[in-house]
Amino acid sequence: MTAAHVRAATWPALLGALLFAHAAAGAEPERAPERTARFSGPEIIEELRAGGHVILIRHMASDRESERPGPVDLAKCATQRVLSDAGRLQAEELGRAFRKLGILVGNIVVSPYCRCVETASLAFGENTPRITSKLLSVWDDLPVAEKTARGAEMRQMLDTPPQIPGTNTVLVTHSGNILWSMGLDPRPEGRAHVFLPSASASGDPSYLGSVQPSEWREVAGLERMEPQGADLAEELQSGGLVLMMRHAATTPEQDRAEDVDLSDCSTQRGLSEEGRRQAAAIGEAFRDLQIPVGQVLSSPYCRCVDTGRLAFGEVEIAPVLSSWDGLPAGEQAVRGAKVRAMLNTPPATGENTILITHSSNLMWSLGLDAEPEGLVHVFRPTDLGHAIHLGRVRPAEWGALTQGAPTAAPAVE
Repeated sequence: MTAAHVRAATWPALLGALLFAHAAAGAEPERAPERTARFSGPEIIEELRAGGHVILIRHMASDRESERPGPVDLAKCATQRVLSDAGRLQAEELGRAFRKLGILVGNIVVSPYCRCVETASLAFGENTPRITSKLLSVWDDLPVAEKTARGAEMRQMLDTPPQIPGTNTVLVTHSGNILWSMGLDPRPEGRAHVFLPSASASGDPSYLGSVQPSEWREVAGLERMEPQGADLAEELQSGGLVLMMRHAATTPEQDRAEDVDLSDCSTQRGLSEEGRRQAAAIGEAFRDLQIPVGQVLSSPYCRCVDTGRLAFGEVEIAPVLSSWDGLPAGEQAVRGAKVRAMLNTPPATGENTILITHSSNLMWSLGLDAEPEGLVHVFRPTDLGHAIHLGRVRPAEWGALTQGAPTAAPAVE
């Protein structure tokens, strides 16, 4: 029998021993019901693409040597155990897998511990909105009665459908929470357990199964997604792609958040001089590389329209690419679906479509990184119902592409 089989065989006994030890201390905790996985890792992917699930993730691999004696200060990562280099890579690969597989994330709720916050930020983007919840924090030293109460709250959270249709809720937490709330094996670090909310008063979601950190790479085929800069340029030269671009660099102090008049650029944040040079340079790189450009669609905001005109000439206004800041979650969901449909609409033969938009659009429709300004994400439409994310190019990387060389630090996925 292998070590893995021994671990699997001893886990129920270990769970029982842990619960018995607390009971012997004078309190009988509420034991989570037995749960049997309905699907294997690869089969869960199709479920997640449809949305409507809650994904309970233990933080990625941590550095045990970073553990510090004494009290933990949640505001200071130096007082806590943090992610290891391997854990940071796991988190980044999780995000890449979600984007390639078309798994959409709506709400992200995390434990306040740095290893959980970093897991979420590396996977889904530093600027992607997330909520910090004490309920997802470490329970190790809590009395049994408090653990039991929190376990019930956790089950209710897992049984709450995502607010935004078509998306999945992600919870990032610790091993004890997974054990006490659901009686599930939290090993190894980074394991993701998937639930389908019942939307009933029972607070008992259906358990679909789990995905190990190593499985994301295999299921998403990340080994086959390593094109360097020159390879991505070749893809662009062939056409048939959709590029989603954040407007070029702006001057934040010029922001006019209130009373914006889309017909009056003086009421809006505009491109900086650097942004104008940036947009023109991107257009020049497209021409030097002979990347064919077809339809160019832009948010009606002046900083997007100016980016498009400086880089590509004529643009068409597409209101759905406008800024979504302050919109209700339901409206963001509707717009997100429209944007994803645009990304999966094939351009005219031999051309590439350009969409110019804002950071909020990138984050809410796709959960993609939106930094820095001028960032371009590249997609290939498919007949699978969702576009494949091929990679991204930062403004400073176009110069290396025109020289036929890979970028110094490619961010291509």
